[in-house]
Amino acid sequence: MAEATEQTLQSDEEARRSAARLRRFAGWHGSAMLAGFTLLGAATMWADTSGLLIANVVALGVAFVVATFTASIVHEWGHFLGARLAGSEVRVFSKPKRLYFVFEFDMEANTPAQFEWLSIGGISANWLYALLLLVLIPVASWAHALLIAVAFARAVNVSLFEVPVLMRTRESKNPQQELDHQLNTVGIRQGAGYLAGALIWLALV
Repeated sequence: MAEATEQTLQSDEEARRSAARLRRFAGWHGSAMLAGFTLLGAATMWADTSGLLIANVVALGVAFVVATFTASIVHEWGHFLGARLAGSEVRVFSKPKRLYFVFEFDMEANTPAQFEWLSIGGISANWLYALLLLVLIPVASWAHALLIAVAFARAVNVSLFEVPVLMRTRESKNPQQELDHQLNTVGIRQGAGYLAGALIWLALV
């Protein structure tokens, strides 16, 4: 009985620590996104007021970086939300890995259905983010158009990578196998998404 109580206390303590780490990571990522949009605002204002070629190039570069960075953050938190909604077993890292990754999904402890929630969460987050940018941000410059276009490009690439994994997992019931297969498949490229993004950018400018 005492041993079970101690294990429960340890589990509760780890849950509190995980929650505290998640709040910290959310704060970091939220601050990074705010800083990115602020920098983009400054760059586009410089380009608009000066009319300099270099200012416009800088604004485009900032838009590309901000869109890529923020879309990656949104994607990972979408995965996390999907996993949590499915009641999945996850391990929260002590610090983010490669800036974006804050948790690890336990392939062995979780079911294929829970993996499906994880996957759909990440895919949906990217599409919702791209649509939100399209609705909320007026296309007042090439940089604004590029921000939106890159967000859509990321959504397309995420879908092209993750949807096949999701569909095959429904058949095989082995998400790790399907993920490894997708990672090792020759021809997995980012070009299709960025081609779609380029077309969207041309349509917006």
